[in-house]
Order: sequence, then C-alpha cells, then structure tokens
Amino acid sequence: MAGFVAILVLLVAALWLLITQRLDEVERQARADQQAVQRAELRSAIEELTGRSSHAVAELLAWDEVRQQLADPVYYAYWHESRAMATWRTPDWIRNVELYSATGQPLQKGVRAPGSEIDLSIPFPRVRLARGVAEFIDAGQLTGPDGAAIGWVVVQAPVIDALRSLRRFDYIDADSLRVVLAPDVSLAVAELAANTQFVPRAHTQGRDVTHVVVRSIIEIGAAVALAGVIFALLLRWFVVLPARRLSSQIDALNLGGSTEDMLHRSAELPLAELEKVRRSMLDYHARLDRAQRDLAGANVELREMIYRDELTICHNRRAFEEDYLELLDGRNDRFSIVQCMLFDCDRFKSFNDTYGHDVGDALLRALANAIDAALDQRGRLYRLGGDEFITLLFDLDGPQTLRIAQQCLEAVRALDFVSQGVFEPVRLSVGIAAAPAGDRDALSQLRARADIAMFAAKRPGRPPVCEYSHELESSGGSHLVASDIGTAIYDAIADPAHIEMEYQPVLQLDDSRIHYHEALARLNHAGRRYRPDHFMPVIAARRLEVDFDRAVVARVSSDLRAGALPDGVGVGINISGPGLLDDQVEAMLIELVGQMRRPMLVEITESVLIPQLDVAARSLERLREAGWRVALDDFGTGYSSLGYLADMPVDIVKFDSSLVRQLGSENRQRWIVQQLVDIVGGCGYRTVAEGVETRELLEMVREHRFHAAQGFFVDGVAAHGRAASVPYRAAG
Repeated sequence: MAGFVAILVLLVAALWLLITQRLDEVERQARADQQAVQRAELRSAIEELTGRSSHAVAELLAWDEVRQQLADPVYYAYWHESRAMATWRTPDWIRNVELYSATGQPLQKGVRAPGSEIDLSIPFPRVRLARGVAEFIDAGQLTGPDGAAIGWVVVQAPVIDALRSLRRFDYIDADSLRVVLAPDVSLAVAELAANTQFVPRAHTQGRDVTHVVVRSIIEIGAAVALAGVIFALLLRWFVVLPARRLSSQIDALNLGGSTEDMLHRSAELPLAELEKVRRSMLDYHARLDRAQRDLAGANVELREMIYRDELTICHNRRAFEEDYLELLDGRNDRFSIVQCMLFDCDRFKSFNDTYGHDVGDALLRALANAIDAALDQRGRLYRLGGDEFITLLFDLDGPQTLRIAQQCLEAVRALDFVSQGVFEPVRLSVGIAAAPAGDRDALSQLRARADIAMFAAKRPGRPPVCEYSHELESSGGSHLVASDIGTAIYDAIADPAHIEMEYQPVLQLDDSRIHYHEALARLNHAGRRYRPDHFMPVIAARRLEVDFDRAVVARVSSDLRAGALPDGVGVGINISGPGLLDDQVEAMLIELVGQMRRPMLVEITESVLIPQLDVAARSLERLREAGWRVALDDFGTGYSSLGYLADMPVDIVKFDSSLVRQLGSENRQRWIVQQLVDIVGGCGYRTVAEGVETRELLEMVREHRFHAAQGFFVDGVAAHGRAASVPYRAAG
C-alpha cells in the first residue's frame, strides 16, 4: 500500500516538476525581457531629466536679470530667494539655482549653495553625492557680445526626486530607486543608469498563468489520487494485508515459531494463490527446520570426528597443530609460560607384535584415559600418532609440571593390564619442555625439545620423566638422532616438499628397456639424509603410516607434473598396510591414476596383506579397477607361502634380494629359487629380481627367466643410456 501511494506521489511530482520547469523557463525569459525594458525605462527617464535640465538652464541664461546679477551681485541673496527660485523658468523639481563667476567662484555663499568652486574640467550635466543625497547638477556658460565668458548658471536637483517628478514608471518601483555613489566621486550622466538600483514593479499576468496551471495540476492530481486510493484500498484488502500476515508468519518462523500452530490456528488468506504460497512455505520451513537440526547434529559429530582420535577419543594431531599454531601466532596471550609434556609408551611395538593389534589398541585407550584423568582438565590431551601423546600446560612452573607428570605415571601404574591380556609392565617415558608464551622462537622449538627430553628419559638409568636442557641437546646421544628423524617425519607430513623421491628404474629383460621406475622416499633434515630403514621404524612406532603415505602420494604427483619422468614411463609407489586401508589414500591414488597417462603400480609387502587379507584384497581390487597394477614387494621375507600368494590380488611379484643372491650359490637354495620363479611365472605373475648389483647376477637373473630386474647395476645401465624408456600407449 505504502509503495503504491509512493509511486503515485512520484508520478504526480514528476508531472509537477516537468510543468514547473517549463514555467520557470518562461518566467526566466520574462524576467530577462522585463529587466531589459526596466533598464530602457530608466535610461529614458534619465534622458528626459537631462533634456529638461538643459532647457531650464537655457531659459535662465536668456533671462536679463541673470546678466544683471552677474554684473552687480549686491542684492544676489534677495534675488536668489525671491526671483530665481520663484520664476517660471525654474521648474519645481529643481531645488537650487546658483550663479558663478567666469572663473567658477560662487557669487555669494548661501544656504543652498554647493559651497565650493565649480570644477570646470568635468563636463555637465553630472551627478555627485551631497549630504548623503545624490544630486543632479547641470550648468550653462553666459558669454558677452565679444564671446568672452561672463559667468555660469548652475541648477541642482535630487536625482531620485527629479526622476519621480518627471516620469511615471510602469516597470520600475519608483520608491525603490537608489543611486550607489561614493562621497568624493562625480559621475557623468551617461554612467548614472549603471549606478542606479531599483526593484521591478510586480506584474500579475505571469502569476495568473501559473495559478491556472497549478490549479489544473492539482485537479488532475486529485482525480488520479482518488482513483489510486480506491485501487490502493482494493490492493490493501486483497494483497497487502494478506502479504503482511504472510510476512509476520515468516518473522515468527525466524523467531522459532511453530509451523503446526500457523497451519491449523491461523485463518486462511483471501486469495487462494497466496494461501497456497503460505502453506507451501510453512511446509518447506518445517522440512528445512528438521534438516537444519539434523545438519547441526551432524556438524557437531563431524567436528568431533575431525578433532578427535577415533581410537582413544582424545584430541588428535590435527587439533594439536591448530592449537599450537594459535599459540605461535600469539592469539592466546592470556598466559605467561607454556609447558609441553610428551608421553611415549616404552616397547609398545613389541606389545603390538606379541599380543596383536586389538590388545595394542585397548592398551592405548587405557593409557589415554589414565593420562587424561590425571591431567584433571589442566590441559588437553592429544594423540600425535602411534603411542605418542602430548599436552600443553599453562602458567605452571617446573615443580608443578613434574608433579603432574608423576601423577600421570602413577595413574598408568595403577592400571590392571593383566585383565587386558598384557603380562608385562607397561611404562611411560615423559619429556617436558618449557617456553615463555611471548617468545615465538622458543615456542616453535617446544615440540622438538620435548621430543629430545622424552628420548633422554628412555635411555638406561634415566628416570622416566626428563626436563629439557641445553646439555641434553649438546650431548649428541642417539636420542637426538631419533628426535631429528621425528622432526623430519613431521616436517614431511606437514609439507611433502621435504620428501626427496628417488626413482629407481626397473629393466625389462625381454627388450632391455625401462618400463617403469619405483619411487623411493628419502628424508633430509639438519644436514643428514635418512633412508627408509632409518625412518620407517619411527613412522611405524608412532603410527604415522597413513599420514606419510598421503605425503608420498602428493609428492609423487607433484614430481610427475613437474616432468620428473619421461612421458608415458610408469611409476610404482610403496603403500603401507594402514595406508592401503585408508579411504583418503585410496581416493588420492584413484585420482592420480586418472590424471596420468602412464602405467601406475602400487607396491605392498606380504606382511601388509596377510593380517587383513580380505579387507586389503577389496581395496586392491578397487585400485585395479581404477587402472592400477599391484606389485607384491620383498617376496620371500614374510610369510613366503604360495598358498597365500594364490589369494593375493597382485599382478607382479618382486623377489627380495636375499632370494636373488641365492642364484649364485651351488646348493639347493638356488634350485628352490629357480622353482619358485617358474611356479610364480607359470601362474601368470610378472617376476622382478631385486638387488641386482653386478653384471654376473643380471645374467643369472636373465638365465633363470625373470621378467625384469632392478638394483644398483640396473641403475648404472639406465644412467649410461644403455636402456631406453618405453613410452606409454593406452590400450586400444
């Protein structure tokens, strides 16, 4: 309703504006014309004044009494008052007549006399300011028969009064006439019009036209407004009021109102279409409200899943990294000192190997619950991976932190591990490091220093709780190496660019060409280079296999995009057991094979497949369907069962170097290896000999019908160009 009225008002206002603009233009033109007429009328009046004054001066010059007074001015004062001002020759508008000598001296200074000599250098007539009044002055020279000057006749009149007396103004308000003149300035009559101000006389013709137009506009506007009001009332009754009810119901819904009450207790809207909209909206809102509640619950669960460790239910490494980053960025400035406490279960890997993963998982859950209870909400407990836990404590000094660490150890000692099937003592090693809350450099090293202290606590003869000191870092013990490896691993997981990939060629023996390379990970940290046999045990101990596998896949993907291998040449990637069972690792592998036009192999070991053969087999089948081939690595070092091999979904079997070296012996081991190669190859698997380091061994491998070989000697062959790469050709 208000909007419609506003539109109606705007339309009328626009019409009014258009007409008034045209009227303004007409009025401006009329004013300009009137101003020209007014100025012309003023100039005409001044010209008439000048003509009349010239005539009066001429009459006075022709009067004999003027000559007599110039000759003998004894009775000049009497003559001035009784004769000169009373004669018909002096009009009423002239207020004063004076006679001056030929040199411009007044004959007698009277009350009305100008009181000064005449400036004969300025032409007459002229205007000057006398006693605040603009005076019109005209003069004529009287000469003798010989042409010599006898004297002057000067007439004086107030300019404004003279103009009013001589002219009836039609376009100028005579009462408003005013001459603007400085006291000591005389003007020629030609300049008088430019220095005269006035107010125009008001004319009603234009206003009458304007009034007629305005009245017409008002009448038209009233008619339009009446029609608009009638329409607006109808619109209000059938549209606006129902829309307001609809809007109020929307507001009520936003404030948490019940859709059921609105559906059943609210009257229907007069328009069926609007009522249908209302019911559809309420129904949609009810469904949306249910969906939002479900989504809110799912978001809470998802956040818990993201920041909670699935096994122990304590916070996970992602939560720790975010909190640690917040600490480094100075967003948490409520504390003065930060204590970092790192927990590690001694010999946890042996527990896992001895009692199985289920017991190991139960052990981790018990440890997490005991430590978290001992912390008593003084700090969050995070599981970094494997059997490592960490917490951050604030505003506690060293002795207080040590007491909390001892309480955690006592809580673990009080656990009944026998009931869980563990018949050995379970102990923790705890490393503590402290840093001022405002020292970013110290905070950035807090995690690594706690790691150093924890490894120091593991050394023989040391107490299970150790505080970090510079002496520990400078002692050069093996714990530093372990700390460096741990730091290198965490750096690589955080940024795969820290991983250096070596691509070892695999030589096909039937055509002596390189069909693919195996991607081998190396870590560099603090000037040291670590091979897999250095860092893989640490990764396994800390249960970081999945995170490291993700980093390796990301690094290989980056290398291939950067052209690390020739186009079309295949690549094999080693994947751990936990990584093979991880959905994200599987998704990354499927995405990678879809992007690369080259053979792609995933390499796994027997120990990965055997414990969870069914689950692993399903994952491998999905990878094979996506385009991956599967290679069984290090064959002969694990379970070494041909019965297991028959159930393994693999395409390639890679014989471990320990078996390959048996080809150079003269005993039955050589015969066994030969039989294994024949059996595996006869079953349709491609066979690869690992650890080929000499030409002689390569020839033996070729002689014993291996399909491919890799090793130090093959690296040299590829490096010297004696083996060419085979480009990838898509099937079909």
